[in-house]
Amino acid sequence: MPEQACPTCSIFSWPGFATGAIYALAAVGFTLLWQTSQTINFAQGEFVMLPAFLMLAAMQAGAPFWLAILIGILLSMLLLGSWL
Repeated sequence: MPEQACPTCSIFSWPGFATGAIYALAAVGFTLLWQTSQTINFAQGEFVMLPAFLMLAAMQAGAPFWLAILIGILLSMLLLGSWL
């Protein structure tokens, strides 16, 4: 079996792909918002930051990871007004 040419290439490329995917997702969100309403909304990070902090608070209170995710999602839906 041939040796891998660069064993650290795969170690460093996957985090790079993940970071690039996050940047691409944010860019698509800004583009979609601009094309539909011709306005710029830089408060999109709030919709990610609030559930993350709520999840962290739930985990600090002793909730397991899966329950903290559920709590973060439900509380952020209540606070940000995204009930369907």
